[in-house]
Amino acid sequence: MTEEKSIDELLAEHRPKRLTLTATALILSAAANLLFWEIDAGMSFFVYILGFLTIFTGVMWRFGHATQKSALWLLIPILVLSANVVRFETPLVAYATPILVWLLIIVYMLWLTLRTKDGQKFDFRNMRVNRNWLLPFSTMGIVFKDLKRESLLGDGKIRKRRLNHIILGFGIGIPLVLLFVLLFSAADPIFKQAVKDFWAALHIDWITFYRVVIVAIWMFVLAAVLYFVSSRKHDMLERTYSVKNWSTTVVNTVLALVNLIFLAFIYIQVKYLFLGTNALDILDLTYAEYAREGFFQLLMVIAIVGLFLIFLYGTIIRTRSSLLRILSMLLAGLSIVVCFSALKRMGLYEQEFGLTLMRLYTSWTIVFFAGLLAIGIVYITARLNFGRMFVSGLILGLLAFMIATSVNIEKMIVNTNIDHYKQTQGDLDTGYIATLGNDALPTIEKRFKELDEGTQGKLIEWMGIRLYSHNFDKKDWREFTFSTYFALQAENQYGLVKKATYNSPTKVHEREDAFLNQ
Repeated sequence: MTEEKSIDELLAEHRPKRLTLTATALILSAAANLLFWEIDAGMSFFVYILGFLTIFTGVMWRFGHATQKSALWLLIPILVLSANVVRFETPLVAYATPILVWLLIIVYMLWLTLRTKDGQKFDFRNMRVNRNWLLPFSTMGIVFKDLKRESLLGDGKIRKRRLNHIILGFGIGIPLVLLFVLLFSAADPIFKQAVKDFWAALHIDWITFYRVVIVAIWMFVLAAVLYFVSSRKHDMLERTYSVKNWSTTVVNTVLALVNLIFLAFIYIQVKYLFLGTNALDILDLTYAEYAREGFFQLLMVIAIVGLFLIFLYGTIIRTRSSLLRILSMLLAGLSIVVCFSALKRMGLYEQEFGLTLMRLYTSWTIVFFAGLLAIGIVYITARLNFGRMFVSGLILGLLAFMIATSVNIEKMIVNTNIDHYKQTQGDLDTGYIATLGNDALPTIEKRFKELDEGTQGKLIEWMGIRLYSHNFDKKDWREFTFSTYFALQAENQYGLVKKATYNSPTKVHEREDAFLNQ
């Protein structure tokens, strides 16, 4: 049996079906190029994700490869997050959300098509691809062979061998030619001009050529992935996980020492941070200054404890002594108190300096960490499977991210800061307010009249300096977002950005130059 036949057997599909997968990859790659070329993420992202999932799921279902129906639940967060890209334009939505969506799609593709034997328990950790993440791309050679067979040069051993030699020659020769052209152009300006004239005479649209190359590359990559998820190589292995045979006394000693230092730290927090003891005067610190000191170090402590508990639970705790579990739960509980300490610090700091995107996201992250630690306590108490605890943590994280991206954060920040400004009669951080984007603009325009005259002037001045925060120039439907739509509606009603633009330094200088040139 030849190597080619053995690979074909692993793919477990006839060539016509595999060519259908290649055609699917070509359609999806070309559509991505048309929808995303030089375009900001917006309506095109949601449309493409919806189309991608529909086509992929339909093809896999038609060919009988949709073996894990439970993977369909993953479509809910994927579609919700994709829709949020059309709704809002905060950095978390515009940049982080598309990355997470594509990661979830990869998980969905692997999950939906995973093959399991009769009676085999589903476990992501046992997937064959976990041993080699490059395994999905191992079928690229088969994609090339299938396409070559369909070409006019693919029949006959002699022509097949000749084609292989020609391709190899071009693969070696073209890079050498390009290297020598670059060197000769750098050595002789006349030769350099001759090369430019030659390229100009060809009348080649290099942008189109580049886009075609990109489509071809993505087609091969995506086709290889589709080949893999349709093959017998995408299955689960039989693996067992054992508990480490570590000394319980050593682990208990480590946990006892860590718990003691946590108790000492929490005593200080309760006395000076939560109860507000006047002993802070000894350090000559205000509450806001005390809250800011060491905040990020506390986040690091929480993260380290979380990783430590995950390691213990995954390798030691579940089958060991009750004392080990009690000490682990105590450490998790004390860590939750530390989370509240960090949250209290952030709250004091926000009261002093106002709410920002980073401060709000940080507060939510602390709450998320506390939730993970609470889940850990439940699972350690019940001695449940580590895999279930890990999956529960992932689900909680995904839900937290969905909530964070489904809320108009910038609107919340503007309302909170203006309400605090009115209640305290203090200063409003107009410089920061002006950096917020289209999500915040309708609220800024509506509540602008609630500010005093001096604050209004500062906000107009800052908005004039930071006009880049508000971009209404999105005429292509592919870039449409509801954030821009509602911001433009508010601007047409109130005209705050127009006023800020007129008074911006750039426009003032333009008017001064025009006056002087008259």
